[in-house]
Amino acid sequence: MKVSSFLYGLGRAAFRRRIAVLIAWLGALVVLAGIAGVAGGKFEDKFNLPGTESQTALDSLARTFPQVTGTTAQLIVIPPAGTSVRESGVRKEIEATTKRIDDLNRVSGATSPFDKYAKGVISDDDSAAIIVIRLKDQAQSIPPATIDAMNDETVQLQNAISGSRTSIGGDAYNNNVPSFSIVEGLGVVIAMVVLFFTLGSLRAAGMPLITAILGVALTMTVIVGATAVITISSTTPLLAVMLGLAVGIDYALFIVSRHRDQLSSGMDVEESVARAVATAGSAVVFAGVTVMIALAGLSVAGIPFLSTMGVAAAVGVAIAVLIALTLLPAMLGFAGAKLKPKARAPKAKKAAQVATPTARVGVARRWVRLVTRVPILTVVIVVAVLGVLAYPAKDLQIALPSPGHADPGSHARVTYDLISDHFGAGYNGPLIVSATIVGSDDPLGVMDDIADEIRAVPGVASVPLSTPNADASTGIIQVIPETGPDTPETKDLVRRIRALEPHILEKYDIPIAVTGFTAVAIDISDRLGGALIPFGILVVGLSLILLAMVFRSVAVPLKATIGYLLSVAAAFGVTAMVFEYNWFGSLLNVHEPAPVISFLPILLMGILFGLAMDYEVFLVSRIREEYVHKRSSKGGDVLGPPPRAQQLTGARDDAHAAIEDGFAASAASWRPRR
Repeated sequence: MKVSSFLYGLGRAAFRRRIAVLIAWLGALVVLAGIAGVAGGKFEDKFNLPGTESQTALDSLARTFPQVTGTTAQLIVIPPAGTSVRESGVRKEIEATTKRIDDLNRVSGATSPFDKYAKGVISDDDSAAIIVIRLKDQAQSIPPATIDAMNDETVQLQNAISGSRTSIGGDAYNNNVPSFSIVEGLGVVIAMVVLFFTLGSLRAAGMPLITAILGVALTMTVIVGATAVITISSTTPLLAVMLGLAVGIDYALFIVSRHRDQLSSGMDVEESVARAVATAGSAVVFAGVTVMIALAGLSVAGIPFLSTMGVAAAVGVAIAVLIALTLLPAMLGFAGAKLKPKARAPKAKKAAQVATPTARVGVARRWVRLVTRVPILTVVIVVAVLGVLAYPAKDLQIALPSPGHADPGSHARVTYDLISDHFGAGYNGPLIVSATIVGSDDPLGVMDDIADEIRAVPGVASVPLSTPNADASTGIIQVIPETGPDTPETKDLVRRIRALEPHILEKYDIPIAVTGFTAVAIDISDRLGGALIPFGILVVGLSLILLAMVFRSVAVPLKATIGYLLSVAAAFGVTAMVFEYNWFGSLLNVHEPAPVISFLPILLMGILFGLAMDYEVFLVSRIREEYVHKRSSKGGDVLGPPPRAQQLTGARDDAHAAIEDGFAASAASWRPRR
């Protein structure tokens, strides 16, 4: 009651001081945008995992063996059929190109395949060779001029060797992470159309969109400004925008729908705004807080970039809640009585019905009557359908973006495929085994011995490099797997090499660690996969506790939790249908079966939790209000036992009527998701 009373006063105050509220929000946007423009930095996609073997070893190599830790590009050269790359003319052009690339800005070094220290970069049949290019920047920070210059050299080399084929790719071209596209803009347009047809008013449909877009704009300024002090990945704004739009429209729509219902019953505009914020706004506060806690719970994975994404999205939800409780009432004040739904002449067969807002939602009322006619049948059908949809989830594979699944025709994809054809798929994802050899009196010999041990491990295609660094304190062994970097077989190989570590330590007194970008990606995927259950327990436990507190019920939280888990399982199953089975892939721009990006499942769980709690709270709170009203009108006390005169059948009738009326009244607050 205290929360409702506070929100009632807040809604009334925002209504009365609507000009000041509007100026304050617009002023906040201008100020934050200015700060972001001046102080904002750049987004950095550093998918690292502190504390893991691969990341610890990679950080150590950055100090002791920096040559093997930088971003690399690979330029593959394939001379005409029947021509060897070792022929003098071909070799001359390759070495000349290598020298020119070595002199490019931000290139730390380029190694010719004919260099005496280069191994494994000429195919067994001499039909292809690779120029290895090391750059000073991370992939996302490489200057476009450097990329363009390397592309030009690639084309020039192909022209110099008549009939040859060249392509450049590698880590430097692996920027295949989710980003904004026209889809987000189309989603907003579709949402506007759906809202207009749902509410029947352009003004009423525009308010939720305007407030949601303003909330997203404010969130973006906060995120961009924060890049000046913390590392934020480029996917962070995408999650914040998607979730910000979803909950922003939901929260505003819920309050607007309640306000219009009250206006249609003859309530004064100011009183209606205050009551809508007090009633629907209470549900908005609860749903928003629940979603924010769940998003902050993404930190259970222990991955910095994911924790940052969760916090940023939680900030977006918080802004959406504040806008719904302050700016929206002010905008409702500007609209005044213009938002009142137009009266409809009742049809003859409905003339005897009471003219209430809920009676007008014919489709919703017919639907709720259908699904509640035989409740157990509805439950069985829904559970069965969701179970069938969830079944393919068992085949869902996760991995970080790989050039092997980049867009067909892109530099990264073409190079990946050519290297796979001529050198084997494993060459696109080599592993690095680091060894601390500072105490060894025979660094070259011990490195060769360890390399021989690793060659015998099943799944190893070759070990082309085994060498200590300049001061013989650290050694590296390059391991080429038989399979690609994002395959289950390569994951198994990493585990087998790590299982060899106790044997190496006992026999040679040398500790080893498996690292490299492929190993880091595998560790991140494993950590994210392992975090799904703890995160699920967190959000499920949270929903059970908070829903029980709000609705004073055990059945409501249990039903909500089971529904959420079924929805998540079905979502994973449908995702597997598209990405693993490639069903309807062409319609969704999925060209071939591929693993989904590692952090999609846990983000999906967070987003679905937010939407599930929104709908659960909005619908059940409205049903509960209807039930309280019906019981109170009969003299009952809903917080205590019903009076003796109240029969059980009467209570059941009230419950069924409340479900029907609450569902019908809430129907206008929902819309299809994109």
